[in-house]
Amino acid sequence: MMVKVINNDVDAALKEYRKHFSEIRRRKIRYSYYLRPALRLREKRKIAAIKRKFY
Repeated sequence: MMVKVINNDVDAALKEYRKHFSEIRRRKIRYSYYLRPALRLREKRKIAAIKRKFY
């Protein structure tokens, strides 16, 4: 994966990279194993908390 840096704005490029990486990780986690509904909801909340922390 390549991330383009526009106008020497490294922070924006890093933010875009994190966004793409988290999307890939989310898809990988979603389809990697089966969870019962309650645990799936807990995992979803945990991922949302991590996302709020970084963005």
